[in-house]
Amino acid sequence: MALSAALSLMGCNENQPDPMVDRLHQQDQRIARLEARLSETESLRRTEQRALAEKLEAQAAEGRHATDQLTIQLSEVNRTLDELENSANKLAAALQVLKQTPRAPENVYTPPPIESDFVEEPAGRNADRFPVALENIVGEEIVTGAHISTRMAPTDKFERDGMGNKTRVMEQEEFEVNEYGYQVRFDVRNLTRTPKEIEVSAGPASRRFTIPAEGVLTNAAVSSVMGAKLSVNIGSLSRSYPVEYDRKPLKSRE
Repeated sequence: MALSAALSLMGCNENQPDPMVDRLHQQDQRIARLEARLSETESLRRTEQRALAEKLEAQAAEGRHATDQLTIQLSEVNRTLDELENSANKLAAALQVLKQTPRAPENVYTPPPIESDFVEEPAGRNADRFPVALENIVGEEIVTGAHISTRMAPTDKFERDGMGNKTRVMEQEEFEVNEYGYQVRFDVRNLTRTPKEIEVSAGPASRRFTIPAEGVLTNAAVSSVMGAKLSVNIGSLSRSYPVEYDRKPLKSRE
């Protein structure tokens, strides 16, 4: 009774909840909610940070791939320029030779021989008595050789650049570049009963062929320069024939 009276005098009742305890309990609940919200915020931050890191890595990988592709394309452009320069040099040299090559007369009247050996005697006073006939004349581009050039090519190695990005290591490599020239192909038919030796040229170089009596030599060839005519000499007789060149690049025909 004395204790109850004392508590009553102090304003406390043992049957009523202590306000201090309630405040502590509410504070604990508030702390728990804040901790839960903090944990949720931290989890969301880690998720967004991970997604951002993955996005940046993907963009960096895409950039490295694009750099590698551009490097390869640049190497191909350099190789093509090298081949074009080589072809231009050859064409310039061929043009110089062509300017210096004497032109053979195309149609020169040759008096008939005293004794004719034609299989079929040409008819008419001014009939062409050239003892051979050239057929299927065609000019074409051919591979005359090759030389070694260099280019930058990607390897299987990787390194870090100044920004810390991983890039593919490029190394210089050698590769073979074709050298191109021209030739003229043709068939020769002997119109006489005796073998005929002919000298043929379509530029600075010439070749000799022997055509059997009444025979045909097929797929003969001689080196040429673009624009030159095909000249044929038999003793003192000569003829020249226009050449139509295949304008289609050799690479597209292979």
